Amino acid sequence: QSFRFAWLSDTHLYPKSLNTRFVDKMVRAVKEIQGMNPPADFLIFGGDLAQLGDPVELKLGAELLGELKIKKHFIPGEHDWYLDMGKTWNKMFGTPPWTFDHKGVRFIGLDTVSHGPDYWTARKMTPQERMGHMATLDGSVAGPWAGLGSEQLKWLNSTLSSWGKDKPVIIFSHNPLYEYYPQWNFWVRDWREVHEILKPYSNVT
Repeated sequence: QSFRFAWLSDTHLYPKSLNTRFVDKMVRAVKEIQGMNPPADFLIFGGDLAQLGDPVELKLGAELLGELKIKKHFIPGEHDWYLDMGKTWNKMFGTPPWTFDHKGVRFIGLDTVSHGPDYWTARKMTPQERMGHMATLDGSVAGPWAGLGSEQLKWLNSTLSSWGKDKPVIIFSHNPLYEYYPQWNFWVRDWREVHEILKPYSNVT
């Protein structure tokens, strides 16, 4: 069956008192989604709702997205995560990864941001300092932090094991599942393992 869904990502919201430029762009995006004809069946948000993981920023994003009366699915970005290690995100938007089937398509949302190696404890960084480093996308500080980890790879393999090899699958991740720009961690360190799991499936986006 044909259908439409909406994708919105990387709004990088600051509190309104600091910067309204990104808020204005998100308001415009929400209006464009509301104007889709035929309408979207659901929304997938692709991460980096906030700029510095501040609960004020995340609550602002949730408020703006509240204008959309369709089902919403969320995957986190590093800008949402590394202030309180996902505590606020998981409470507000649910814990990734997730999967659901819609009109013959299996959708999968992966978590590529929460499995970064702990570089901050030894350096005695504050949460704000940790978030500041992650917000600059400085690979020399954090190393190859983006990844799924062994447990999530097992989950992905299990999730797909019941799905026909020729049936459509759509995978979402905040960080690209290939080596796009390693200096900014625009890749996932175990992306090859992901591709091995997906290799038997002939209809993957």
